[in-house]
Amino acid sequence: MAVIARARQVATGSKLSGRQSFRLLWASSKPLSAAVLGWAALDAVDGPLVVGALGFVVGAIPAAVRDGMSSAAGHRLVAALVIAALLYAVSLILDPVGGKSWSTGYDLLAPCGRLVAFGLSSAASGKKRSLLHAAAQVLKVKKWSPMKLMDDNKTVAGTNMGHLFGRLDLLRPQFEALLAMYEAGQIAPHVDRTFSFAEAAAAHHFIHDRKAIGKVLLVP
Repeated sequence: MAVIARARQVATGSKLSGRQSFRLLWASSKPLSAAVLGWAALDAVDGPLVVGALGFVVGAIPAAVRDGMSSAAGHRLVAALVIAALLYAVSLILDPVGGKSWSTGYDLLAPCGRLVAFGLSSAASGKKRSLLHAAAQVLKVKKWSPMKLMDDNKTVAGTNMGHLFGRLDLLRPQFEALLAMYEAGQIAPHVDRTFSFAEAAAAHHFIHDRKAIGKVLLVP
């Protein structure tokens, strides 16, 4: 009878509280209610899981490169990539490549998924600047209208730190949080190679050749 009373309340246009709505759903279908609870729990923890999976992938790369993909380290990297890919498809894609890669990532997103663009490395054709190549990559960027995003239940966002140096009030807390995580041993940036100041040109070549797996540092 309570279910019927609440259903009539909805039919007459009256609003239900969140607790009343869930009780109505639970009384109507317990499996569906469990699915809703599971989806809400997954949505709450999926973001941190994605970040954790990405961190594991980055940490597994150096050993896999050193020992080979057929080694135990290589197998761990493959497993981490699979897990990260599955999580990506659920909620979040972080893409620094750009161009067609953004469109591919968008298509992989699940409902309510997010694509975050933070680079356009595909515009770099090599050691020599090519405006034609850069323009071609920009033209490959898909345009999404607000209507398309709404109908697909997806989000596209971007960040460019180079345009935020005038907003230190936004950047400072993030850098302080990163430093605190580093000091607590929660993150450990991987330094791939160091160069002396006199080898600065060689460091740039190393990066342009896409050989870097991690950070490249100049040291005195």
